[in-house]
Amino acid sequence: MKPLNYIEVQQICTELNKLTGTQLQRVSSDEHKIYLLFWDGEKSYVWIIDLNTKSPMILPFDGSVPRRNIKKPWVSFLDMHFSGSILVGAQPESEGERSLVLSLKSVDKGEQKIIVNLFPKGVNLILKSENKQVSKFKVKDFPPVEELPAGLNARAINELVIEYNSKAASKVKNSLSPQQLHEKEVRKIEKAIKKITEDLERKNIKIIELKKLGEFIKANHSLSAPEELQKYIDTNKSVFENMSLAFDKSKKEKSKLEGSSNRLIVLTEQLQLLNQVADFSQWAKSKGKQTTSELKLKKDQKLKFKTINLENNHKVLLGSSAKNNSELIKASKPWYIWMHLRDYPSSHAVVISKKNDEVQRMVLIKAGQELIKHNFKSKKIKYEGLKFDLIYCQIRHLRQIKSSPGKVTYTNDKNLTIQM
Repeated sequence: MKPLNYIEVQQICTELNKLTGTQLQRVSSDEHKIYLLFWDGEKSYVWIIDLNTKSPMILPFDGSVPRRNIKKPWVSFLDMHFSGSILVGAQPESEGERSLVLSLKSVDKGEQKIIVNLFPKGVNLILKSENKQVSKFKVKDFPPVEELPAGLNARAINELVIEYNSKAASKVKNSLSPQQLHEKEVRKIEKAIKKITEDLERKNIKIIELKKLGEFIKANHSLSAPEELQKYIDTNKSVFENMSLAFDKSKKEKSKLEGSSNRLIVLTEQLQLLNQVADFSQWAKSKGKQTTSELKLKKDQKLKFKTINLENNHKVLLGSSAKNNSELIKASKPWYIWMHLRDYPSSHAVVISKKNDEVQRMVLIKAGQELIKHNFKSKKIKYEGLKFDLIYCQIRHLRQIKSSPGKVTYTNDKNLTIQM
């Protein structure tokens, strides 16, 4: 749906001003929408504020209103401070702006304002009451509009309502059935399995060819290798350099195989579980719900950690940088187990477990070995046979140092010695 323009915002303010003197009786909300229920003593009027970041909207609403509010600070503030207030009026925040101000008055709280930013990428709901200000998003300063754009065509209020409702209806119409969702998920995982399997085959061939090239150069002291191996030769480098590069690249490719192989195991297990589903409706309801053995990540976070499956359905997640280590700790639950190499700069590792489960020593050892391999990467061969001390404790006993991302202080830690 096309976003509102300034003329349409003016029309909406005119329509809202017809409700001047009515009481804001109730506030309801869901993830991105606010429902304001006004009462004039005889009849109720509902307006919706849709804070969709692509096409925000404020319109009269005649659909079903949620009975409960989502638990967000800005929603609680709106409900607590504005319910029962009287609407004084509505007007654009300034000339040319796609932003409007709802002015209200409360007997005990005085003058109040609900400011709604209605332009894409600048969407916001700002609430002002009793010298306090709360907003859905961080408040940003935008440059004022220097001149009004010419030739703006305004849609009538009823046109906007019809367009908005038809968009919502099309979303419902186009939604997939539980069985279709299941089939889509199966196809998605099958496609990923096929891609990883093909990638593993290519990598295995590359590893064999690189090792073969290294052995050929080592035996013949020449770059006149078979034709299929010529693609790996750098003619600008010496015989010795090409031999070293061939062996090094072979080891690096081999280390990459571990992550792909583990991912393939996870996807195969997921596909097996999907193929056992009999009740698609129940599966669709449970889809997306987190189990106690998964990370509790924020919905808007797109975090990537190297994940390795361990014994007894445990997993270990490995950070890849200071920032990533910090994100890993923030995303973890208090009872997950954090690990770090003692006396070495190291990535952070987190072992995922169910609440109140005792993680067996063998699981910790395996997780520690994965951390060491991940930490030293291609150089891990040099450390085979050596012993390492690891620190581990529950996430609840960690404190992050704000000024140094990835650095922590800890208590209740234990030591684990591992031989590679």
